[in-house]
Amino acid sequence: MVRLALAALMLAVVAAAAAPARLQPPVVSETFTLLPCPAKPKTTLDFEGCAEHGIVRSDKAINAQVRTIFALLQKRRSRAALQRFVRGERAWLNYRRTVCASRTDVYEGGSESPVVFADCEAGINTAHLKELRIFARELR
Repeated sequence: MVRLALAALMLAVVAAAAAPARLQPPVVSETFTLLPCPAKPKTTLDFEGCAEHGIVRSDKAINAQVRTIFALLQKRRSRAALQRFVRGERAWLNYRRTVCASRTDVYEGGSESPVVFADCEAGINTAHLKELRIFARELR
């Protein structure tokens, strides 16, 4: 009896591990502490803070578009399409971070480095948001 219960438990564990995980839309979030953005930025920290505010605003817009696209893809009932979209979004985020880190190498150790990084991310976010809006329109 114990062997049968153990075998059933092991079978349940294996089945749960083999079951496909529920896909979720990827979410862009930042790890920085948001700096203030004054009306008239003057210092390097001011410019960095304003770029960060732009990043956070565009992250929210990207996340909204990603949720919309994810829902549209779910309606098509294609798990493969959802998986490709999720992988693509994760790859895009990795690209954004890596390219922007590379662009700051010119200013390594300088106070301009975080400003260049933040401006880069804000610019890439703007371009990506346009692409996501086009994709959402195509899916409708």
